[in-house]
Amino acid sequence: MGGQNRRSPLIGAGWGVLLAAFALTGCSGAVDGKIVRAHGSSDSATLSLTVSACELKYNVDVAQDSEQVRVRVTGHRSGNGSPDCAMGVLVLLRDPLGSRTVIDETTGKAVTVDAPVPLP
Repeated sequence: MGGQNRRSPLIGAGWGVLLAAFALTGCSGAVDGKIVRAHGSSDSATLSLTVSACELKYNVDVAQDSEQVRVRVTGHRSGNGSPDCAMGVLVLLRDPLGSRTVIDETTGKAVTVDAPVPLP
């Protein structure tokens, strides 16, 4: 893939900036988080992801080209090892999503991107 790769820490600047994490419950051990839900729009450079992991220290890797946006969330779990973990991750892309396919690097599968959820 001829896209640009970028590793983003919890706080930083760039194309794969991790902006938010929430809904943390107990988990433990190293993990690659599977994307279970994605929201965004073709005219926006923001993807809102729900990832099946709860991390206090983690990274988001984003590789982008004209056809795909490939995302991997990795980190270290903390807590009691509960399998029922989820967190929200907000990712800023280099350019608006357009018609590009979002790929979960953990599974290698395309992720359906639903319309953004309006805030109250």
